Formats: sequence, C-alpha cells, structure tokens
Amino acid sequence: MPRDYRKYILINGKRTVELDYSSMHPQIVYALAGKKMPKDAYSGFLLPKMFPKGSYNFDEDPMADFRIMIKRSLNSMLNSEKETTRPPRKRKKKDYNPSDFGLTWKEVKGAILEFHHPIKEYFFSGLGGKLQRLDSHIAEETILHFARKNIPVLPVHDSFIMHHGYENELRDVMGQMFKKVIGESADIRIDKKERKISGMKDSDELADEFEDDSWLTEYLNRGHEKRLMAFRQLSHA
Repeated sequence: MPRDYRKYILINGKRTVELDYSSMHPQIVYALAGKKMPKDAYSGFLLPKMFPKGSYNFDEDPMADFRIMIKRSLNSMLNSEKETTRPPRKRKKKDYNPSDFGLTWKEVKGAILEFHHPIKEYFFSGLGGKLQRLDSHIAEETILHFARKNIPVLPVHDSFIMHHGYENELRDVMGQMFKKVIGESADIRIDKKERKISGMKDSDELADEFEDDSWLTEYLNRGHEKRLMAFRQLSHA
C-alpha cells in the first residue's frame, strides 16, 4: 500500500497511529559499535548543489528527496561487500542519484564516511544481511507481543500501525524489543502525516478518542475469550 494511503487505515472503525524506528539500520550499527548515533543519520552534513526540475512539492520539505538519496546511499554502503565506484541502481522513478543534485558519488560517499566516522569500519563490509536479520527479529518480537493479547498490529518495514489508543504501549514495546535484541535504547518517532479522515468531526463515532483499553481487558476476561487465547498459546507452543 502506498505510503500516502496508509493514513486512511482504520482498525475497529478507529483512527490509527504509525510509529517507526528512526534510521533503523544506522541505529543498530552504532549500537553494535558501542557509539552514540547523531540525531539524524541522513542529513545535516551535505547540501545539494541543485535540485531536479519539478521534483518537489514545496508545500512539503524541499530537502525530502535529497535526504532519501542520502539514505539509499548510506544503506547501500552498509550492504555492499566491497567499496563501490557508483551509486546504487535506480529501481523506481524517484530513486534519485547524486548527479540529480549536482553531486558526484565520490562526494556523497566521502561525506557519509566522514560524518559517520565512528562506524566507518562497518561500511562496505557486507553487513546488510545481519542487519536485516536483526530488524526482522525486533519486528517479530513486537508483533508477537500484541498477537498474544489478540490485538491487531500492522507491520510496515520498520514501522507499525495500530489503533491510536495503543500509541503509548506500542512505543514502549518497540523500545523494549529493540533493547532486548540489540542491547541498547532506540529512537522511535511518530509518523506526522495527518491520519484523521477528511470530513470527520471529533464527535463522530469513528473519531472518538480511545484513552485506554479497559473495555478490551474486560472483554478478554470473558470465559470464551480466555479459552480461545489458551488454545492459541498451546497451538503455538
């Protein structure tokens, strides 16, 4: 599902919230190295010399696509088993290369290595497979936490979408599972895209705030639900 459509997802007729790990793979690498990651792994250390014509909606952040290019470059450098002389291959229209911003691959690669010098040894080391295994383990642990409670959670790469009433619990669980797998605390952010359905009023049933899950706890304590959950736990033991 395209990113712009995800904000319209409802669960049990209620609005949802999406939380993700900020700079997931760099976070893991810095944790493995025992170093503190910069606040933003993908920006603040290099500026474009130009912008691709017609590439931006200036109602939004004009640096958004540039940041995505840096992100693709950095992750490619972590995945590659040897130092590359060219940027990652384009797979879709908006997969910009350094040349689209008036930069060379050498300039981008050098800026990334200089800014991330505490983890310089991890670039071009073929670390990508290990990082994917670790982030999938974190995602699995997060999903299982809610599945055992019979609560729906939708994973999207390194983010999760849930009924907005579970925002605090989701944030806590994501942090706990990152620390469980990686051994360090994680930076977690909320997707800032407006998730309220157009035309809905605060008084509408669909937009009602869900401040706690006491009603769900009461429901799950009913006999038939307890038996169902016990059966599910036994069947997955």
